[in-house]
Amino acid sequence: MKKITDNIMLEASAAAEQLAAEAEYEADKLLAEAERECKRIEAEEQKHCEAEVQRLIKRSESARASRQRTRLLGVKQDILKEAVDAAYKSITSVSGKEYDEILKGLLKPRLHSGECVIYFPQSKEPSKQLSATIKELAAKAGCKYTLSYEREDIEDGFVLVYGGIEENCSFASLFNERRSEITDYAAQLLLGTEE
Repeated sequence: MKKITDNIMLEASAAAEQLAAEAEYEADKLLAEAERECKRIEAEEQKHCEAEVQRLIKRSESARASRQRTRLLGVKQDILKEAVDAAYKSITSVSGKEYDEILKGLLKPRLHSGECVIYFPQSKEPSKQLSATIKELAAKAGCKYTLSYEREDIEDGFVLVYGGIEENCSFASLFNERRSEITDYAAQLLLGTEE
């Protein structure tokens, strides 16, 4: 009986050792597989993190470039506004012969046959030379005109009225009418662009 028990114990011990060895082998295999899976997941996460970091870097660079373009555009607009304002100030500060020549150039194509009123600013009565030029231009055009200083809404230039049609040739009106052209020209000259 002891022999049988010893044999059973020996066989059970051998079977237990074999089961333990198989279990250990399976456990090692599962651990190795789990380790490989962890490394794969870690590598994928690393790639995902790197891609996300690159995306954020590009987004940041794009935002920075956009802010820089916006600031540059603002500076360019300020430069153009200053240039256009300076041009306007320059034209409104003209006096003497230069002022007379500008008014002559504005009047010549606008005078035509018929009766008209030419309104000048109260503060800028035409010089004798300009009055003579107006008389000459009106005679050539067959225009009967009246000079008036009753308008308070103009500071320079003139307003020409034929019948009920009024043409505002004050410097402010003419300048505002062509402001976008002047701004485009200033952009081309100052910035080398067509803005």
